[in-house]
Amino acid sequence: MVRQLESEAGDRTKKDAVLAASFIHTYHRCGSLRDARRIFDSSATADLKNQVFSWNMMMHAYNLHHQPREVKRLYEAMTKGSGPPPNLKSLNNALTACAELHNSEGLAWGKEIHNLALTKFGTKSRNNTTNTTNKQLLGDRVVVLSLINMYAKCGSQGDARRVLEDSTPQVRNEPDFISDVMRLYNASSPPRHQETLDLFFDSIQRGIKPNYYSQSNALAACGGLGSAAALEKGRQIHTYLVDNKILRSPQNRETYLLKDELVAMYR
Repeated sequence: MVRQLESEAGDRTKKDAVLAASFIHTYHRCGSLRDARRIFDSSATADLKNQVFSWNMMMHAYNLHHQPREVKRLYEAMTKGSGPPPNLKSLNNALTACAELHNSEGLAWGKEIHNLALTKFGTKSRNNTTNTTNKQLLGDRVVVLSLINMYAKCGSQGDARRVLEDSTPQVRNEPDFISDVMRLYNASSPPRHQETLDLFFDSIQRGIKPNYYSQSNALAACGGLGSAAALEKGRQIHTYLVDNKILRSPQNRETYLLKDELVAMYR
């Protein structure tokens, strides 16, 4: 079926990078990475402005097939002028490959991507007191999360923490972003439960109402630590849930799951 559609498209896949990206996606989802690459190579004559679509899709396909070094080859071609300039999606694909490598090679490459992200896509922060500009900040939530994930997988926890400082307040203060970071902390190896709890209580102090996923991750972190101090933190979270009538909300799935988390933590 896919080959029939490709035959009907004819030479358009060589000139239309968006159409080529669609075929790359379809072929790799059907398990034929070779055909996906064939389409990609044939689209090299497409308009350079739109080529980034097919390049990003090919990088994505290689990531799903656990071939991070193929992603690296494409990314390096983009940064060295042999392909279209990378956009934020390209950086996200490359960071996923770095995390897949989870070694010193991936860490060194990830730091290069981080620097490029700040230089090319960063926003200068401003000190209103001195009226001066400070460091560059990242305002793309997906890239920030990919950087945190990459540093955590590559064993550089300090750099993962600094990524939060390199993100804009709009990103840092978003409840969904906070819960995503807490999820990454809990899922890292080894788990970073204490940092999960620190982020949870810090967000409350900053006036950010934690969503269900943050509440759940915080309780899971308490259970994961299994210490007396963690138990006390768990009691504080329990009190927060009671005071804010979260456990008394309509008996939906999330309420039941939070109660299960509480039982598991106290057990």
